[in-house]
Amino acid sequence: MAHIVDSLTHPFGFVGFNPTARPGDVDYGLIFTSGNDLGFSNGAGPKANNPTQVQRLDTVVGAILRFDPRSPSVTGGAKGLGDYTIPKGNVFAADGDPKTLGEIYAYGFRNAHRISWDRNDGTMFASGIGMNHIEEINIVRNGENYGWMKREGYFDNGVTRPGVNPGQLFALPAEILEGRQKDGFTYPVTIYDHRDGQAITGGFAYYGRIPALRGKFVFGDITRGRVFVADVAAMKKADDGVPRTVAPVEEVQIFVRDAQGNRIYTSFRELVEKTNGATLPRADLHISISRDGELLLTSGQDGMVRVLVPEGASSSTR
Repeated sequence: MAHIVDSLTHPFGFVGFNPTARPGDVDYGLIFTSGNDLGFSNGAGPKANNPTQVQRLDTVVGAILRFDPRSPSVTGGAKGLGDYTIPKGNVFAADGDPKTLGEIYAYGFRNAHRISWDRNDGTMFASGIGMNHIEEINIVRNGENYGWMKREGYFDNGVTRPGVNPGQLFALPAEILEGRQKDGFTYPVTIYDHRDGQAITGGFAYYGRIPALRGKFVFGDITRGRVFVADVAAMKKADDGVPRTVAPVEEVQIFVRDAQGNRIYTSFRELVEKTNGATLPRADLHISISRDGELLLTSGQDGMVRVLVPEGASSSTR
């Protein structure tokens, strides 16, 4: 359980640096941006519902990019689509294919909504918003393909089958699901389906002051405002090349204190609706992390920052 305390405001969308990188590290000074499929999975564009549209390396659609923000005129390196430098360490910068975009770090995402890194060992996580059924968290590595639109979670997307509703998912063949046969895709380490939420928000490996959450990856659902956790060690263990292996997800119970100090169990969505004095169509939950490693929960619906603190802490400590 975690105690939540109110406070201020929050931006959203990911463009940033790997905060674990130090001078001399391969990521140091490089910018990461997360991408989406630009609506192709929602029926937009001339190649809508085409699973190959986001399985290409000559477009940034559905890709996570890594690049040096300095101009090639400064670095002497290769130019990207913009006036920035393509890092030599990017797998696709050295694949020998002139049509490949070297700034692509990883691809095959519907919407890699947020990216974060484990501050203990630098593991890179991406929270991926799904289409009709599955929300997922991936461990991201240079050059790997995360499957969209051919895959959603560890399922075969019906869009790959002629005459099938693109919203349908099918079980993978047993030899692929069990990892005996490789299909070229990297699968999520944690998932939940649309019975439990509708759009995953970003999360963080947590090592802060709340004992019950230490060693957990804390994330949530944007729409319903539910706060979830998965064990970080279990997530890394699930990164084993076997699609069906995923870490279990648990929900965090949060509470506030009333004027008399009594514990009042609540949810993030209830807090936002109470502030607004109205029922809302979505909680608009986003999670950030402070410099000292504590978690901030925010909503664009009410412009507040709410801080998760240990059970015995009071708002006066934040």
